[in-house]
Amino acid sequence: MARGFTLIELLITIGLMSLLASLAAPSFTSITQAARLDAQSQRLMDALWYTRSQAISRGTTLTLRAINQDWSQGWHIVSDHHDDTQSGTDQTILRAGLALPVGYTLNANRGIGTAIGYRADGRSVSPSGGLQMGTLTLCRQAADGGLIAEEIIVISATGRPRRTRQPSAITGRDCTPND
Repeated sequence: MARGFTLIELLITIGLMSLLASLAAPSFTSITQAARLDAQSQRLMDALWYTRSQAISRGTTLTLRAINQDWSQGWHIVSDHHDDTQSGTDQTILRAGLALPVGYTLNANRGIGTAIGYRADGRSVSPSGGLQMGTLTLCRQAADGGLIAEEIIVISATGRPRRTRQPSAITGRDCTPND
């Protein structure tokens, strides 16, 4: 004789399943947050590497420029016909990066400002023509409405970008522009 489940057995099973699901939900949230953060950071790293490699390939200066002077609004990769990295009408947009999703901000320190230029030798160059190095801080909105620094992108003196999530590099950073 085939025996099915009683209503009590079914309710107990559903209760246990929902309890286990509620225990797994917080860890799933942290996994999705980490994946979103990594995606945003990787988008910028891809743009930096592309700008640098294309400057070398083309033998000219290329600039990664924040849209409306705000990195969170996205960026353009532009060819600089006068090799001066200054904003102007004589520039051709090669690629564009979309704005960051709601809840994320990207801020540069004074060493980076609103543009990162790369010369034909792969070194970074500031809009004034000098050596450029500094950091970009990727922040996300916390539950209390504040911003938390999550990752730092460092541009070295040679122009090489790298990412870090080291607590020693992130601790104490605020998420205001030009920190």
